[in-house]
Amino acid sequence: MRGFILRDLKPPKDVPSRMIPITIAAGATRIIDIYNEFVCLGKSVLIMNRDAVNVNTVIVNNDRINPFNVPAGLSIPINDMWIEQIEVTAGAAGATTLLIEITDAKLLGISVL
Repeated sequence: MRGFILRDLKPPKDVPSRMIPITIAAGATRIIDIYNEFVCLGKSVLIMNRDAVNVNTVIVNNDRINPFNVPAGLSIPINDMWIEQIEVTAGAAGATTLLIEITDAKLLGISVL
């Protein structure tokens, strides 16, 4: 994470949130910087691989040492963790849909250095 000052940060499940859907086209790579795009932090995400043949590659919070794959045609949830950034490379034969649960930064007492 990139240098937030966090004051009394609550656990993800204890703060109000809303859902946003994002679709990534087949064969595309998208880096979603949740804070810069929405002035929020993600607290969970559902990654739905709509490609029936190819896997998706996912990197959470720029952790390039531990990327993981979403198998063809399946979904994987990430729950109860603060997500600042998520990078998804969709398979060549189908789009990927993300449902990201976000919480406004001002509710978390976040200020940027």
